[in-house]
Amino acid sequence: MSSAANPYSAPNRFEVDANGMRALNSDRKPWDLLKELVQNAWDEAPVATVCRVDIERRSPLETFVVVEDDGPGFANPSDSYTLLGDTRKRGDPKKRGRFNLGEKEIISVALDAVIETVGYTIEFPRFGGRAIGPNDRKKGTRLELTMPWTGDETGPLIERLRMFRPTDCALVINGEAVPKHAPLVTRECTLPTVIQSGPGEPVRYTRRKTEIRIFDAPSERRGHDDRTGEDTGGWIYEMGIPIQPISAAYDIDVAQKVPMPPNRTTVRESYLRDVYAETLNAMSSRMTDEEFAETWARAAIENERRIEEGAARRYFNGKYGANALLTSSDADSNMRAAEAGRVIVNPRSMSERERAQARRVGIRTTHAEF
Repeated sequence: MSSAANPYSAPNRFEVDANGMRALNSDRKPWDLLKELVQNAWDEAPVATVCRVDIERRSPLETFVVVEDDGPGFANPSDSYTLLGDTRKRGDPKKRGRFNLGEKEIISVALDAVIETVGYTIEFPRFGGRAIGPNDRKKGTRLELTMPWTGDETGPLIERLRMFRPTDCALVINGEAVPKHAPLVTRECTLPTVIQSGPGEPVRYTRRKTEIRIFDAPSERRGHDDRTGEDTGGWIYEMGIPIQPISAAYDIDVAQKVPMPPNRTTVRESYLRDVYAETLNAMSSRMTDEEFAETWARAAIENERRIEEGAARRYFNGKYGANALLTSSDADSNMRAAEAGRVIVNPRSMSERERAQARRVGIRTTHAEF
């Protein structure tokens, strides 16, 4: 229903309990809260050219954080304290913002905070409430936050911020620029996204052509999680902002809005399988035989509607060898194939979708060959 047709359009029905909001956000990782402020700056590119983050321990239990950009500033001072308000970003799949929650979430956890933007300064003192006054700032926004973060938290915070992948707007952490890297491969594909047609309109799911940029994950992040049986190392990103770890040894950056819940820390498994499939299509000619045996590659091959035939063929050749055959119910054929030095694969070791892909690329049974 459009806002014009909506009989309810004016007085706010709700109040926000700041203590309740703090309780919901205080257990989140520092980087997960701070990333929203970086995202806000990056969404103003190319007007915004740099986002600077300075992190300083003030005491064993307090960390002082400053985030400053050279963008256009807040359109309205109420944006700093109004949750879920209208934002033009919802209508642009190339902007990360949509919930209008980011700075409110971190301020709910902060001991105190000050936002200085074009024309206005908004203070959030320790004793609660807020105060708004004019200023003569002409460009950019500066946030100062005193956070209840210990020294044990600031090191991992800085390390995680250095994982960000800047493009149009630079990121500088404690005076040191986060480097830009060229991707190994850029691939055009169609992926789900979310968009709003106009103010008051519902946010809807759609599919849109975009790019994924694929990078090698740093070697120090690669490993194997014995608890889950998953390979680790890479992350999935939304336009340079990390979302969650993935089992592939690649960082995969999606160049449009990624459908996510408000905390923006997870993606749907179905979405991840689509991304894995497009990554296999893009990377199969570069992958080692060992990589084809990784869990993400199997998830990719099972995505029948996305996997290209050439990528599927390289997957099976890499995983089993070019002379592989599937066992059949004919024991003599199985024996003759083994004596001939062929690699024999029991189809029961494959999922149903993997078997379908094997048939698609012409992997034959021992009975058909012998």
